[in-house]
Amino acid sequence: MAVFIWRSLSLLLREIGQFIRSRVLIPEGSGVLVAVSGGVDSVVLLHVLSRLANKHRWRLAVGHVNHAMRGEAADEDEAFVRDLAATLKLPFRSVRLDPELWKSPGNKQEKARRERYRWLRTWAKEERCESIATAHQADDQAETELDRLIRGTGLDGLGGIPVRQGCIVRPLLETPRAAILDYAQFKKLAWREDATNAALAYTRSRIRHEVLPVLETLRAGAAERIAQATERLAEAGEALRAAAAILLQQNLTQGVGAEWRVDTERLLSLPIGLRLAIWREALRLMRGGALRRISAAHCYAIDHLATSNAMGPVALPDDGRVERAGGTLIFYPSPEDNGASYEFELDIPGDVAFPGGSLMSWRASEGEELVFTDPNQAYFDAEAMGEAIVVRSRRAGDWIALPKVGRKSVARLFSDLKVPHSHRDRIPLVVSSVGVLWAPGLRRSQLAMVTEKNHRIVGMKFCRKLSK
Repeated sequence: MAVFIWRSLSLLLREIGQFIRSRVLIPEGSGVLVAVSGGVDSVVLLHVLSRLANKHRWRLAVGHVNHAMRGEAADEDEAFVRDLAATLKLPFRSVRLDPELWKSPGNKQEKARRERYRWLRTWAKEERCESIATAHQADDQAETELDRLIRGTGLDGLGGIPVRQGCIVRPLLETPRAAILDYAQFKKLAWREDATNAALAYTRSRIRHEVLPVLETLRAGAAERIAQATERLAEAGEALRAAAAILLQQNLTQGVGAEWRVDTERLLSLPIGLRLAIWREALRLMRGGALRRISAAHCYAIDHLATSNAMGPVALPDDGRVERAGGTLIFYPSPEDNGASYEFELDIPGDVAFPGGSLMSWRASEGEELVFTDPNQAYFDAEAMGEAIVVRSRRAGDWIALPKVGRKSVARLFSDLKVPHSHRDRIPLVVSSVGVLWAPGLRRSQLAMVTEKNHRIVGMKFCRKLSK
């Protein structure tokens, strides 16, 4: 991560632009839905992106979610953002949530976050935007990291707020709040103040107003330094998880039922940190990518089961369990996980494991011989394959555009190919913002087809996990 020296506001603009380019957050000529609350961070984000849009041929749109939690003030925020979008002559989308949502039990902040992102994704699709830009900045990253540290989170949590999360991008994540305020004041930008941000009812608010200022007196630029350390931890976590996924696939078989079996013979000599990561990846795979209610204690218990004479079982949430039979760990999913849907993000280049196998992606090099005869391998035009690429199980309403056939439902495709009903939920689909790209081993769609004119090509290879 570059250490920013804020010599001038023009340098700030250039540095943000360079950050976007270096991380390939917003491709040239693509659409971006900018999430704008009306606060100073999101107003500056919109202003910066609008300044850079012509150079990079970006199509901008503005989205605002009125959570209806603050009465007239929330409605005034919505009106402010609407006027701002009109001033910039940008498409505007908004929704006012039903106040009844907040009367039901549960964490209000989490429910608000889910609703916010649900609407943003809907609008991005309708506006044909490949990316959704949010205004999280360096101080937000520092607050998140400190909050998770005092909660005792694991390495995944210490990775903080990701720069990219599917189609969600965060162009200001290396920019400190002070620089954002300086920019807004110098440009004489107007913004809205949320009075609840000054309240100390939430832990995050107390970290922002009481803890970070003290840290700044101890070390100037503390928030930026914490954000930098967070990214290092995120990189280490990604490397550990990738290594764990590879080792897991090398020692994994699917049982005759819904269980997964891990041969531990070659794993027990590995460092404990790597073993724990492998057990965590096995749980992630078994539970369709979700680790809800899984803690470090579960992974340590599984490791004790693997390395001792204990017979187990290790009880998991929702009645799942792990047992040992000789040198094999057997992961039994809960009734909820058995046949459950799954979804995993696919980085390019990168690899991902999922129920039924794994998939590897790479950027084809110039002169590479492309193999089109293998049904488990496919190539795509990188410029046309869309954003937010995931590997997931089928969903109601899925369709695939087939060469010479046209649009066909995935359900009909499985039926035509006589895929057993018991296997259909485990067949992976490679899906992006433009639709279903590939049903590995079955059919490749006509989307993002490779031609002689393509200069950027992405290759993918599917490795099926055979039942034991």
